[in-house]
Amino acid sequence: MQQKKILKLNIAKKWLVLLTCLFLSLFLIALSRLFYLQIIKGDSLENELRLRSSDVRKLTSPRGSILDRNGQELAVSLLTKSLYVDPHEMSLLDNKKVEGTEHQRLAANLLAPILKIKADELYKTFCSDAYFVWLKRKLENSEYLQLEAIIKEHKLRGLHFQQESKRYYPQGTLAAHILGFVGSEDNGLDGLELYFNNLLSGAQEEIHLQMDAHGRPIEDSVFRKFNPSKLNRLVLTIDHNIQYVVERALDSALQKTKVQGASVIVMNPKTGEILALSNRPTYDPNFFGKFSQKEFSNRAVSYIYEPGSTYKPLVMAAALEENILSPTDMYDDKGKITILDRTINNWDMEAHGPVTYAYILTNSLNTGMVDMGMRLGGERLTSYAKKFGLGKATGIELPGEEVGILFDPKNMYPSNVATMSIGQGVALTSVQLISAIATIANDGKLVQPHIVKRIERGDGRVLKEEPLATQPQIIKPETAHTLRDIMEQVILNGGGKNAKIEGYSIAGKTGTAQKLSSDGTGYDGGYIASFVGFAPSKNPDFIVLVMLDNPQGATYYGGQIAAPVFKEIMEQLLALAEVPTENNAFNLSFNKLPSYTPPTKLLQPIFPDDNSVIMPNLQGLMYRDVIVTLRRHRLFLNPSGSGLAHSQSIAAGEKIPVNTTISVQFK
Repeated sequence: MQQKKILKLNIAKKWLVLLTCLFLSLFLIALSRLFYLQIIKGDSLENELRLRSSDVRKLTSPRGSILDRNGQELAVSLLTKSLYVDPHEMSLLDNKKVEGTEHQRLAANLLAPILKIKADELYKTFCSDAYFVWLKRKLENSEYLQLEAIIKEHKLRGLHFQQESKRYYPQGTLAAHILGFVGSEDNGLDGLELYFNNLLSGAQEEIHLQMDAHGRPIEDSVFRKFNPSKLNRLVLTIDHNIQYVVERALDSALQKTKVQGASVIVMNPKTGEILALSNRPTYDPNFFGKFSQKEFSNRAVSYIYEPGSTYKPLVMAAALEENILSPTDMYDDKGKITILDRTINNWDMEAHGPVTYAYILTNSLNTGMVDMGMRLGGERLTSYAKKFGLGKATGIELPGEEVGILFDPKNMYPSNVATMSIGQGVALTSVQLISAIATIANDGKLVQPHIVKRIERGDGRVLKEEPLATQPQIIKPETAHTLRDIMEQVILNGGGKNAKIEGYSIAGKTGTAQKLSSDGTGYDGGYIASFVGFAPSKNPDFIVLVMLDNPQGATYYGGQIAAPVFKEIMEQLLALAEVPTENNAFNLSFNKLPSYTPPTKLLQPIFPDDNSVIMPNLQGLMYRDVIVTLRRHRLFLNPSGSGLAHSQSIAAGEKIPVNTTISVQFK
């Protein structure tokens, strides 16, 4: 009995030893494996795990914003959602591949109406072997909410959202040719968006998306927050109030004249700051894909044309500087002049007899201007054109600027000199012409037109402020003043009477020129009607150029159709800037009520909050006072009639959103 117990004990000991050895061996094997995995293969396995549990995507932070000179947002980027599909994941159910395609067909039918993609095309995408396919980039918020609800309700697999930046232009078509637009990859394709693409572009970064056990991105890791203070932004010289006035006047001119195209530029003649620039036809940069290259064209900088009579003040400036003549010298006008085999007539086909050279410019007589040009000669005529900035780019911060066309003096025939003297045979852009005429308004100094005021960070820290460029003295101040006085007579007694604004001195010049053919070898039968002027003429705040391309109405003369557009714009600009009348009276041309007394104190605005204002009472106010009152209330004017404000579209005392347009009838 004792021996049996000893035998069992020995067997137990042997099993214990055996088990101990076995567990020890297993422990050593596990330890060796752990050592191998952690120490020897640790780095490579860690990288493999990271790859399996995450995915790398490139994300770009939003583009920097573009603001007008008053801080009004013209272009902004907002974070939005984009939808993509993982077809491989869509075919999995409980981590097992499903052979059927009912799920894909259901998803295609549900999403097709919102994505505006054919259900059959979506179905093919969902059944592919890909792992990542964009379905729609940069969704509108309403689209995102609909898609998100459908995906959750029907538990659709493989569909995910990723955060991206989308460009918005809050003012729609306003300043479209200045701003330009961006493509789907957030690259600038036109305007300032293209010119300053590198500066405005958001920083691109690679991010690791955290994946779940089924290889799907964890949503919180897809959506990123960016610090706006780190983004660059452009502050422009543009004033969105002035831009609005210009665009509204252009739209009105298009309806009246049926022009093929048009441009208007408003500039500060002392600094070269572009306050407004607009073209027609135009487009909405929010939906640029719906428009053609014709609408994208920035006529103000990329369209060259012969200026006609708006060029004549520059010719007379050269003649005065060279002491070839004085304004009071006499010229016997025969109504036409012949240079070799070329006969040039006055625009009115009349002979004016003995007249002064001041009269010649005031009434735009071709004969006297040809006489000036022939006495100057081709070399001096071309030299002054170059001094005024013609024949080369102005350097304005917009893409696609043309340099224009000037003769080589060595190849000029006398007939070329004659035609150049009346603004033919020389081609330029609107921005070149306005900067050249601004020399007369700026005491003979040439200004550098520019559209960017400063570049700053999102926190307001200024990175670069555009200094006032050096202004070379092109003509003597006395010459500029003489020309200014003659251009005032153009408004008072010449062809620019339709630009007259009672109470203000205006200096200007009309222009009517034959339109160049598309191949540049002749004329196509159309005309360019234009007007350029500045006010108040002695100390101007604004210079405005109006160019109307190929008007289809009864008349095509600049004094008849371009001058009224100038007047409509300039009248509102002077009111917006609250420039006092020079005779301290509000007797505008349409007003025949001498008993009117301007208010000593205009109504002060009441803003209940940042986005609303109390509508003021405008009844009985003059046109100018209505504009000033609405401007102070951050409202716009849509006028009709003339005289005193008789009725308004929104009653006084109502709370309305700022930037609302108020229709006012004057009687």
